[in-house]
Amino acid sequence: MLAKLKNIVSILILLFIGIFFIASLSERGRIFSISYVVIISIFELFPFKKYKPNDIFYPKYLLLVLYYLYSLSGILVIELKGADSQGTAIPLDIVDKFIFSCLLGLTGLCFGFLAFAKSNFNDLKLPLKKINEEKIYTILKVFVFFALVINFSEILKKYNIFSIESYADRALSYRLERRESTGSGLYEVFLVDSPVLIINFFCFYYFLKFKNLKIKKYFFLIPYIFCLLTAILSGFRSSLVNAVLPMLFLYHYQYSRFKLSIPRVLFYLLLGGLAYFIINLLAFLRSTSDPLEMIKMIMDLISNQGFSFLSIENSGELETSTNFMRLMLGIQRGEVDFSYGKTILDEILVYIPLAFYPDRPHPVSEQFVMTFYPQIHNMGGGMGQYCLLEGYWAFGNIGVFLTSFLFSKYLVKFYRYIAPYLVLSPIYVLLYSQVFDKAVLSVVRGGYIGAIKASLISTVVIILAIIFSKIKK
Repeated sequence: MLAKLKNIVSILILLFIGIFFIASLSERGRIFSISYVVIISIFELFPFKKYKPNDIFYPKYLLLVLYYLYSLSGILVIELKGADSQGTAIPLDIVDKFIFSCLLGLTGLCFGFLAFAKSNFNDLKLPLKKINEEKIYTILKVFVFFALVINFSEILKKYNIFSIESYADRALSYRLERRESTGSGLYEVFLVDSPVLIINFFCFYYFLKFKNLKIKKYFFLIPYIFCLLTAILSGFRSSLVNAVLPMLFLYHYQYSRFKLSIPRVLFYLLLGGLAYFIINLLAFLRSTSDPLEMIKMIMDLISNQGFSFLSIENSGELETSTNFMRLMLGIQRGEVDFSYGKTILDEILVYIPLAFYPDRPHPVSEQFVMTFYPQIHNMGGGMGQYCLLEGYWAFGNIGVFLTSFLFSKYLVKFYRYIAPYLVLSPIYVLLYSQVFDKAVLSVVRGGYIGAIKASLISTVVIILAIIFSKIKK
């Protein structure tokens, strides 16, 4: 009886929050939000069986939330301000086209999720392959050792809280350097990002594993905490997510699962609100890595603007969806035309490392900024896009639907494959955390095809370690 009462109260609170939020939006924001809820409700009430595992990190849940927030932000930015972040005026008829395309993309995503419907998570009967966990760990430790020997100074920067380069000091120049170098991508993957990821993983894994070492186990956390603080003070949000997410997943799948229930949804909303606050706050603190200066900037920000920087239309993180409207406007004006598949092909060719294909095409995100904002591109900025942009540029709204459908379909297929391993192997948890980061958390602002590439890049060392562990002597 008490459990039912909790559920009823939680549902009423969620309904109140939802109605209040939608009522506070602009006219087009309300139309989009109501249409969004209706489409999802139709698919949830669909008479066919559904595959809905009781897992908070099932890709569908957070992806649909982020897709909504990014899309809504673009609508509100243009409807309330009339222009994108670069001052380009966007007419309201483009906003209406944008809303239609977003809802069409949502329909494609929902059909893709429905394509692998199963009534129960336990219905999955996949043959599990043997995992040689210790051998994988040995391979990864050897890899980290050689990476430290070769590139100790650069890896150390990720843990050095006493000498931190802020995002403002480093980001733009770093992107320009990467464009000039054909081998920088491989260098980052194998000699910086992967070693740091694996070091943090082992630190947290051994901390959780050796619970009997009451005090000594905390020594394993020291490098991880240094890396976490460095990520926060540097202002690189991607580094912060990469430090937190794998450890969150490891705890969830291997030690204490986060339950998915109606009352807990309220708690998760609060945590999501906190994450939203931190991510948007970091956007203002990127110009410095000095903690005292950061505190002063926060006080100045709140005293001058209040908490208006947290509104969806003022979020620099979310407003990349306006790029899609700028493309629509460019096509309508005749500045560019549909590529009829070329942009999709270009995104696929980007998978080839520059070291092997120096003249490969630019990613669609770069092509966009080179076309519409060349001055931003020359400075090394403007790398964000929107997940529907690549499909629309290629084939219009047909491309929007197809790319959305195929992406969600194969994302669920991947989850179904890896899900049984997540409770058996910490290394598969690490692998899934990287795919979740790139294909769920970052896909809306990064693009579908780019998310697949980023997932492969961030997991290549882990995948190779798993493959090598199966080689018999």
